[in-house]
Amino acid sequence: EDFAPLESLHGGHGRYSRAEDRAIEVPDTVKAEHVLKALGQITWPNCFTRNNVRPDGAPFIEAFPLGVVLNYCLGLVCSRPTRLWPNLTKLIAKFLAQEQPDFRYTTVQLNRDYATKMHVDGNNHGPSYIIGLGNYEGGELWIMDEENGDLEMELPCIMRGWPHLKPGSMVRGRLVDCHDKWVKFDGNTPHMTMPYTGSRISIVYFSRRGWLTMLPETKDTLESAGFLLPGEDYLNVSTVKQDPTAEKVKQVSKKTNRAAAEAEEEDDQDGGLVGSEDEVDEDEKVDEVLREEQDAATWPASDWAARLCLHLTGEKGSWGPEVVDEHR
Repeated sequence: EDFAPLESLHGGHGRYSRAEDRAIEVPDTVKAEHVLKALGQITWPNCFTRNNVRPDGAPFIEAFPLGVVLNYCLGLVCSRPTRLWPNLTKLIAKFLAQEQPDFRYTTVQLNRDYATKMHVDGNNHGPSYIIGLGNYEGGELWIMDEENGDLEMELPCIMRGWPHLKPGSMVRGRLVDCHDKWVKFDGNTPHMTMPYTGSRISIVYFSRRGWLTMLPETKDTLESAGFLLPGEDYLNVSTVKQDPTAEKVKQVSKKTNRAAAEAEEEDDQDGGLVGSEDEVDEDEKVDEVLREEQDAATWPASDWAARLCLHLTGEKGSWGPEVVDEHR
């Protein structure tokens, strides 16, 4: 009962342990060493999604979200780690509340020992706060700055919201040191992690688009954990970049297919909860795998056809799997 039944989703590694969470203490004053100790006590899950940040060639990364995520079936809900690691969630929330009490957020992304490639955070509504912890050298945050940047990097792919940036071109940016430092930045601007040596953990706090649609019980759970949730007035601080090319496509779509256009408008009003622009959240991927496992569990035996024949006719019959396959 001390483990959530998710080991198969992570290749046998990375189960969410309730026992590990119970061992985490939440002191009156949370310091970086308390957070590092807690994050060293848990077994980090292997994340097979987040393709926009996962280094090329890496089959998975060690990362997980606390707070609000998009669930494929239910909409915005508390992430599974939030529900299974309450002490860790309270610790991480208190860490920011003490250092940046005026900052509002819905989600915390935790990453360990990988350097994110250049990307934009497609689900973010406004600014983010990041801090890097651990014993490492390098690992600065590179943020695109076309006017004042002094370090050029090659653009690896199309950046959502930045249609004038062409893959393969060089873009200027600036380096920001976030090692044991709180840095506020715009995640909707292209950014990446520079190479580093050692062990590095980054913690990123941000508000997810469409947070006003979360259910009251989700809001209550997060506020009880110490999350500083944004209100409706936070809609005015959006940093989402609008793609003028995409807007033209929408206008054409409205003329040719009114129903599809109305569906797109509903998606926009929901803050991007549905649609091709929204990234797949870890819990959505988990749901897909769980559904597949449940379907497979319906007929777990390889000789299910013969068993069905015996149940229906009382005779063993010759309904082997190969016979059934021939008549599918």
